[in-house]
Order: sequence, then C-alpha cells, then structure tokens
Amino acid sequence: MELNLLSSIEALSVFFIISLCYRLILHTLTSLEPWVNDKRRGGMNMGKIVRTLGVLIAMFIVAGCSAHSPFIVKDTTDTEVVSKRSYPPHQNEVFLTEQPLPPDCQAEVIATIQVGKIWYGDAKNIYESLANRARELGADGVVEMKTWHQPSGFSWAAPHGSGKAVKLDDTSVFKQLTGEWR
Repeated sequence: MELNLLSSIEALSVFFIISLCYRLILHTLTSLEPWVNDKRRGGMNMGKIVRTLGVLIAMFIVAGCSAHSPFIVKDTTDTEVVSKRSYPPHQNEVFLTEQPLPPDCQAEVIATIQVGKIWYGDAKNIYESLANRARELGADGVVEMKTWHQPSGFSWAAPHGSGKAVKLDDTSVFKQLTGEWR
C-alpha cells in the first residue's frame, strides 16, 4: 500500500506526542525517586518503572503499524488497485467469501480492500462496507476476506476487515464456495 504524506505526518505527530508523554512521565518519576525507592513504604525500583514505560510505549508504536492504524478518527476504506482495467460501478449483489478462488478459475483481481470502523460493532458491518466498495469498483465478489477486531478511534475492539475484489468471466464459480451475497 502506498504511504501518503498525510499518514507520514500523522505517524510523526503521534510519535512526537508519545515521546513527549514519556519524557513528562520520566521527569515526574525522577522527581519522585526518593519516595518511590523508599523501602519502608514498599517502594518500587525506578529501573523497573522506566523499563515498563518503555515497553508500553513500544507496544503503542507497534500497534500503529497494524493493518489499520488505531489512531483513525473516522470510518475508513483503503483500496489498493492492482488491475490495469477499470470497470463501471453497479448495484448488483456481490459475493463475499473467506475462501480463495479455485486455481482453474478465470478471474481478475481488481483491488485489495481494507475497511476499518472507529466504534464497536459486528463483523457484518464490515461485510457491507466491503460489498459497497466492491460494487464501486465493478467487482463481482470479494474473496480471501478476513475480519478482526482491534483498538481503533474511540473503542478497544472496533471491527476491521480486508479482502480481494475480483471480476469473473463466469460467476457460477461462486457456487463452489461458501459465502454470502450482499
């Protein structure tokens, strides 16, 4: 997927904010060091606190490198077009399946679609978003579809999904697969 300028700026600003927070927390803990290390009060080792903070910050940074950034503030649909041809949008139903197409099937992968929501919800919301985007691309189906939940926007478990939008010469191939029409 192409990295655009806006996502680079967003990533840098998030990194900058996290590093500022880390420095602020570290400064606060350093000023509390005599109290924290006081064994009579059951104090903790300052080194453990700093290492724990470092691990937590590293986890946030790694989470930002997931399929969809957890720092999105609106529902997103990313599309990586791989086909050289474009097809007109349509209003027909689109077949959604987690399975790959049979190897002998004549099909063209139009694009890879990734969808992310910012609020809690069911994976069925993702199905509808994938189907809508596939229709916009002129695809007959979405194959190798995956859904999952991850922190995003304003929730700890927002639905996300991905799949490959395909155009087939003969849609009867879908009868061999398990899935649903939307």
